[in-house]
Amino acid sequence: MPSLTDTKTVPSLKPTSLNHLNLPMSSSSSHSVTKDSVKICVLNVVSQGHLVNGASTGPQRRHLTVCKKDPLDKIIQELCQHWQLDEPLDYALQFEDTKRYVMEKTKDTIANGQILKFCQSPKRLVRELVNIFEGKSDIEMRANAFKSLEAICKDEAVALEFVECSRGLELIVRSANLESTNGYLLSHLIRTFHTVMSHPGLVSWEDERIHPDFVGIILANIETEKSKQALKQDEPTQECSLSILNELVNTPSRYHEIDRTISVASLLNFLQSDNSNIQRNALALFNSLFSLGDSSKKMKLKQLMEERNVRRTIVEHIIRRQPDSAMRYQLYVLQSLHLNLLEKKMNTLVENQDQKALDKIKELRRIAFKGQDQGSGPRTRFSEDYRKLGFKNEIDPTQDFCVVPPGILGLEIMFAFALNHTDQFIKLVLETSCRKDNHDCPLAQITIGIVRMICEITKIGHKIQPQGQYHPMFFTDDNPLGELSAIMINHVVRTWNEMRATTEDFNKVMEVAREQLVTALSQSPSSFEDFRKCLRSYQEITESRKEEAKNRAERDGPAIRHLRESLEPEMLELVQRQRLNFLVSGSHFSKIRKESKDKHGFLFFRLSTNHKSLLYGDWKDDRSVPVAEDLTKRLSLSEIKDFQTGHECTHLKDVTRKGNRPERLALSFTKENGDTVDVMAPDQKTFDMWSDGINTLLRKPLSSERAHQDVNTLLSMEVKVRLLELEGISILDSPPPIPALPSNFKISQDVQ
Repeated sequence: MPSLTDTKTVPSLKPTSLNHLNLPMSSSSSHSVTKDSVKICVLNVVSQGHLVNGASTGPQRRHLTVCKKDPLDKIIQELCQHWQLDEPLDYALQFEDTKRYVMEKTKDTIANGQILKFCQSPKRLVRELVNIFEGKSDIEMRANAFKSLEAICKDEAVALEFVECSRGLELIVRSANLESTNGYLLSHLIRTFHTVMSHPGLVSWEDERIHPDFVGIILANIETEKSKQALKQDEPTQECSLSILNELVNTPSRYHEIDRTISVASLLNFLQSDNSNIQRNALALFNSLFSLGDSSKKMKLKQLMEERNVRRTIVEHIIRRQPDSAMRYQLYVLQSLHLNLLEKKMNTLVENQDQKALDKIKELRRIAFKGQDQGSGPRTRFSEDYRKLGFKNEIDPTQDFCVVPPGILGLEIMFAFALNHTDQFIKLVLETSCRKDNHDCPLAQITIGIVRMICEITKIGHKIQPQGQYHPMFFTDDNPLGELSAIMINHVVRTWNEMRATTEDFNKVMEVAREQLVTALSQSPSSFEDFRKCLRSYQEITESRKEEAKNRAERDGPAIRHLRESLEPEMLELVQRQRLNFLVSGSHFSKIRKESKDKHGFLFFRLSTNHKSLLYGDWKDDRSVPVAEDLTKRLSLSEIKDFQTGHECTHLKDVTRKGNRPERLALSFTKENGDTVDVMAPDQKTFDMWSDGINTLLRKPLSSERAHQDVNTLLSMEVKVRLLELEGISILDSPPPIPALPSNFKISQDVQ
C-alpha cells in the first residue's frame, strides 16, 4: 500500500503546484522515500458540494506521498477507504491540468507537487451512458448520451473502457442500423465512432466489428447526387464521415469494399464546401482512391475530373482562399498523381517501325512546311526537312526518341505544340532553320531536352514524398505539361538567340534553361501567364551569375577559405551561445494535445540558468512572461531520449487531420520512459532558435537554415573586418571618445 500522509485542510490553497510545500512524511510509511516517490495533492470532486452547517463545501484535499511503482488500484483503494467510499472501481485519478485520466502507462509522468483529481472512473461513466442506450430512453436522451460519450472518449482511458469492456463498437454499429433514418442521432453515432477510432492502436480498421452495413451507412452519409443524404448532416459529421472513409480506403482489406460503392461524383462536390476541413478530407479521400486504383481506375477518375471541371473548382474554391499547409500537401499529392500518369509514356522508347510515331513525324513536317511543294521528290528532301525541324538523325527521326526520359512523351509534346500552337510552331521552324554559320537552333532537340528537364524537376515517376511543392498554375489547364513545354520552347529559342549559340553550345543553353525554369517555378506563379513573366532573360541570368561569381571569389579563395575555416568555430560558438540565451529567456508554444479541451492554451518553456533542465507549464496569456516559480514542470536534459522536429514528430498525424498549424513548426521531446512532450512553435524564428538550442544542449550539430545564415553572416563580417587592415585601414581597439558638447545649439540656418 502507498504511504499516505494527511495534512490540515487549507481552504485558500490554489490548485497549481505543491513544490513550495514542505510536506512531512508519515512515520508509519510502509516504505521509505525513494527517487520514485512524489508528493501530490488529491482533490476529491466526488464528495464536493456536501452541506456543512448550511454551507456548501468545496473539494476535499489530501496531501500524500506515493511511489510511482505502486499499482494505481492500491492508491485508489486507500483513497476510497479514507473518504469512506465503496466500489473502488467506480473511481479514478485524473490530471488536474489536462483533464486526462491517469493510466498505468501514464502514471510515471506524475510530477512532484502535481495536483490530481479524484473523480468517477471511466468504467462508471461508460456504464451509466450505456444503460441509457440500452434502456427505453427516448431518442433525444440517447442522442445526448452519445454526445456526452463523444466528448469523454477523447480521453484514451474512456475510449478503451468503452471498446473493450462495454462492447462499444457493437453498440454503435447496432444503433446505427436501427436509427439510420434519424439524422440527429446518427450524426452523434458517427462522430463518437470517429473519436474512438482516432486513438492510435486502440482498434484496427480491419476489425470485423466494423460491419459492412455500418460502412454503407457512412457511404450514404456523403451522397450529394442521388439521395442527397449528405445535405442533411452537419459539417462536423461530414468531416468525420470523410475521414473514416479515408482510413478504410487505406486499409488493404477494405479498399474494394469502398471502391465498389462510393460515389466519386458526390465526393468531388465537397470541394465546393466553405469548410476547409471538409475540402481537405474530401481531397485526401479522392487522392487515396486515385493512388490505390489500377491504371484503368486512374484513367476513369482523371476523365471524371475533366468532365466535372474539377480543376476550375479547385482554383476557385481552394487555391484562391490561400490553403493551409495540410491542404497544400493534398494538392501536391493530386498534382503528382496526375503527372505520374505520364510515367509509362516517359519510359517508352519509340520503335523503328512504330507507324503511329512515323505518322506524327510526317505530320510535323507537313505542318511546318505547309504550302511548300513537297511532292514525291528524292529522299534527300525529307532529310533536309527533318534537319530543319531540328532532328539529330535526319534519316530516321524516330531514333531521337530512343532515350528515356522522355521517350515517346517528347514526340507527343512536340506534336501537341504543333497542333495547338501552329502559327508559333511554323514561325519557330523558319527562324531556327534559316541561319548560317552553324547557328541553327535544333527545335526538335530543344523540345526533347525541355521535356526531359521538366520530367526531372517535377519528379514524374517518383514516389510521393512527405514534403513536396504544388504549382497552382498546373490546376489551370487540362494539359499542364504541354502548356509548360510550349512556353519553355519559345523562351529557350529566344535564349539561344541571345546567347548567339551554335550546336556545340547546346548543353550550355540547356543549363541556362534549367536555371530559368527552376527560378520561375520557385515563385509559385498562379497561372501560365504569370509563369511566362517570371522567366528571366539570358542577360539577367548572366548578371546573376557574375554577382554570384564575385561573391564566391571573395568567399572561396584559398586564403579567404583558410581564414574562414579558422574563424568558424568561434562564430559557431557565438551562435550557440545566442541560442542558449534565447532559451533562457523563454518562449510561448501552442499545446499539441488532442485530448485537451483548452485548444487555445499556451505552454511556456524556459531553459534553467544552469542549462541542465527545461522548465515549462501552462500559461494562457501569450503577452506576458511567467516567472520560474510559475512553471510547475521540469524536464531534465538527462531524461531526453530523443528530440524530433517537423515531419519527424510522431504526433503529426492528428495535427495534420485537424490542420491546426504548419507541421514544419512541430517540436517533440521523447523521455526515457517513452512519454512525449509535444508543442508547436508560433513562428519559424522560434522554431529555429529552439531546435538549434536543444541540439546545442544535446551536443548535436545545428540543423536550421537560420543557424547557417547567422554563422555565414558573422564569418563574412569578421573576414571583411580582418581584411580592412590590408587596405591600410586601422581598426580601433576601443570606441572613439565622445566629442564635447557645442557652446550652443543654434544650428539653424536661414536660406535666402
